[in-house]
Amino acid sequence: MKIRKMQKGFTLIEMSIVLVIVGLIIGGILAGEDILENSKRISIVSQLQKYKSAYESFKEKYYSPPGDMSDAESAWGASKTNNGDGDGLITSSGSEDYLAWQHLALAGFINGYYSGALTAITNVNIGVDIPEAPYTKTGYRMIRDEAKILFKTNSVQFGRYRSGSDMDNGALTPKQALNIDEKIDDRNPSEGQLITISGYDIHHTRCVIAGDAGDEDDTYAVSIKTRDCILIYYLDQTQQ
Repeated sequence: MKIRKMQKGFTLIEMSIVLVIVGLIIGGILAGEDILENSKRISIVSQLQKYKSAYESFKEKYYSPPGDMSDAESAWGASKTNNGDGDGLITSSGSEDYLAWQHLALAGFINGYYSGALTAITNVNIGVDIPEAPYTKTGYRMIRDEAKILFKTNSVQFGRYRSGSDMDNGALTPKQALNIDEKIDDRNPSEGQLITISGYDIHHTRCVIAGDAGDEDDTYAVSIKTRDCILIYYLDQTQQ
């Protein structure tokens, strides 16, 4: 009597089923990553709008921008905060760019508690000195940087941590920045309430492609896949 040898391996049908399952798993992972990525961008939009609203409410109540308020110690006590110089600009002088978050929190316009200064001597402590953002080592700085011409008003800067810096490393790819811009502004990286610039030591063309007609014709360099871009969200109206 002949004894059949046990067949080894998968049949074509079994292999097809395995491939379908693997494809579904990979597709599910990729879909999950897309959902997570989109939620981060939506969170940035929401946070920028929240901080703008808090800034406007603070100015309406105290007749001064947060951080720049010259009588903050009278309002909350010298043991809790420091005064700004009252010139209407949130600058790095006197740590106004860090006092801004502390003043907003003390006034109840944002949640949390902020140090009002650099707690690590030369390095910013995200979540302690400034609010944390969704991407790794990213956060928000409130500033009117007169050394940089694009900071036309008091602004919220979204960037990534760099040792010894003011959050000036690129935090987003141009495509991510465009996605945020079209949700909150006009899709133009160089005009409107939200503008985009390159991070520290990065050529500007890695974020923005200059048009032939000036700023109004600029576009995002969406073919660039690295996180080279910083966002600047104007808190006051600008003259374009």
